[in-house]
Amino acid sequence: MGYRLIEGLYLGSLLNYNYHWSTGSVDPRPDNKLFQLTYTPGLFYKVGNTVLGGEYVIGKADGDFDIGFKNSMYARSQLYPERQLWLNTGYGYTAKYGKEAYSQSRDKIDGWKFSASTILYNWNVKVNYSNTFLARKNFNLLTNTDSINNPIKETIHSKYELVTQKLDALIFTDNSVRNHQVHFNAEINEGTAQLMSSPGGANYLFDEHNAQVQYLLSLKKKERVNIELGFEAQVSHFAKKDFLAMHFYENTKADFSVQGGKYLYGKNHSLKITAQPGLILPFTNSLQVPETQVNVFTKSIVYPEYDFLGSTFFTGKLGLMYYSPSMLRLAGSSISLNINYLQKLKDSDINRTLVPTYTGKNQLQISLGFQIFL
Repeated sequence: MGYRLIEGLYLGSLLNYNYHWSTGSVDPRPDNKLFQLTYTPGLFYKVGNTVLGGEYVIGKADGDFDIGFKNSMYARSQLYPERQLWLNTGYGYTAKYGKEAYSQSRDKIDGWKFSASTILYNWNVKVNYSNTFLARKNFNLLTNTDSINNPIKETIHSKYELVTQKLDALIFTDNSVRNHQVHFNAEINEGTAQLMSSPGGANYLFDEHNAQVQYLLSLKKKERVNIELGFEAQVSHFAKKDFLAMHFYENTKADFSVQGGKYLYGKNHSLKITAQPGLILPFTNSLQVPETQVNVFTKSIVYPEYDFLGSTFFTGKLGLMYYSPSMLRLAGSSISLNINYLQKLKDSDINRTLVPTYTGKNQLQISLGFQIFL
């Protein structure tokens, strides 16, 4: 919602509401509910072809997490370890979650955004930056025997804080012969977790940096896009440090790909064909886990992740999209087919006895979609 205050100055207001509920149908049956509400007021100033904006973000979220068993035998007996629910409270430190456990969470969200758009020498420039802070506390509701007026008290068992910074920049130009488009985005996430039962402060630290740049050249014929050529490069780095489980993992990898597309036009329809081959190259892949700290999470999650992110892959993407303005008679629509192929070129340096032997060397994904354009 927007409102003009004076000439060139506008007031903006955005309200976001999100409700999520998920559950399971096999014991143990986790039941998770989340309600989130954020409000973003902002001021925008326009002069000529330039628009500057600033926004403030405030919000909260409430969550409930419970677990149920339809068969009480699974809840009591130790003969069925696969029926027990274990929660990961970091990156390797796990805790058993029993039927008597019930947990709630409360988030506070705070942040700000900056946006700018203008036209420089026939180039359209759009820049967005955001900085948000999330503070979560996880607690149990217990009977308070020390107070008559407040019979229920909150017992906090863990906290989590996350700082997220995002930068998105788009530069493009358009004429009757060709289009140039450069898109850059970057994101930084810094997380800290603390178990209240741990006297040493933070038990888990998470740090992530991602940067991606895309370039696309569109060549036109009779003022319609005929051929597309481009490339894409992405660099990702993260570090996970679980001080209670002594699991320390750091990874840096890069994705490179080139792409090409061809448009075929009929009288009342069009067909787009795209291909995008590429490589995934690991630069840093370092894992430290003492033998005395190896657990189920280490074997089923940490080791396979280390193996996958430390391997070299060839990637191939093929896309087909058929568009017709009269397929539904009321609106334009399209049918799309996308094929993604992943082929391992080089294994990681992990001891192969630590990962499942049934994992293959390639992966194939095929998806079919239908879009409606209003």
